[in-house]
Amino acid sequence: MKIDLCPDCSEKQRRKRIGCSGAILILIAMVFIGSQTANYNKKAEERKQAIHQEQIGKLEKQKRQKEKAFFKKDIEIHYAKLIKFSDENQLNKALAQIALFKKYGELNYKDVKKYNQIIKKQSLTQKVKKLPASDIQGNLKIYRELLALEPGNVRYQTKVKYYQQKWDSYVREKQEKEYIASCQLELVNSRWSENYGYATYEGQVKNISNTKLDDVQAVVTWYDKNGNMITSSSALIEYNPILPGQVSPFKVIKTYNPAMEKAGVEFSKLMGGTLKVYRKK
Repeated sequence: MKIDLCPDCSEKQRRKRIGCSGAILILIAMVFIGSQTANYNKKAEERKQAIHQEQIGKLEKQKRQKEKAFFKKDIEIHYAKLIKFSDENQLNKALAQIALFKKYGELNYKDVKKYNQIIKKQSLTQKVKKLPASDIQGNLKIYRELLALEPGNVRYQTKVKYYQQKWDSYVREKQEKEYIASCQLELVNSRWSENYGYATYEGQVKNISNTKLDDVQAVVTWYDKNGNMITSSSALIEYNPILPGQVSPFKVIKTYNPAMEKAGVEFSKLMGGTLKVYRKK
């Protein structure tokens, strides 16, 4: 405690220091007040933004209501334009009129729905005529839309079926190519047989990767008729290493068991690590 003299009467007076605990308390209070202020400001800004968005929403609603009122006032003019554009085969302009009837909920006005069907069909028919047959996805999309307009149309049904099969085939081929690109080996051929008390599994495997593969082994597993594993065996393929594009024979031999009905082969590195294999169907 430090003793000072009073500047007025020169008497001794005592002045207490805050100390570490007091300083920490003051710091905590300042941080708390700062965080509360920041939180208050954040909530105030959020309220301000919410009010602003609400005002924008009201203005947009009022604008839509005015536009709808103007449209309904001139609805017969729009209807006459629709018929005119349809008769003159100005399909884009006719579709624009249809879009207005749809936007303002007036598709049921007179025979607008009928014109909507006719114009859509004409527009889609024109589009599909311009598409090459090689554009499978584009043709499929348009013929699906046409079929939705006329579910009983046999021609549209046939076209949808044809392009759907084409598209499914394209997807399968694409997936197969992607899978092949992810494999290191291709199983060219394989078979197993029993001779003189031994089961022999043999075939050929091709390196379809971009790098040489060292110490590749064939791992063969035999199963009974119910698919239960009986035994397995492994052996290095003939070529070590097998180079990119190279085809190597392989052979795995195991003592024959009369319960053996099926067998399968996988390939791995001698020191571990399975290799991904593409098998032709």
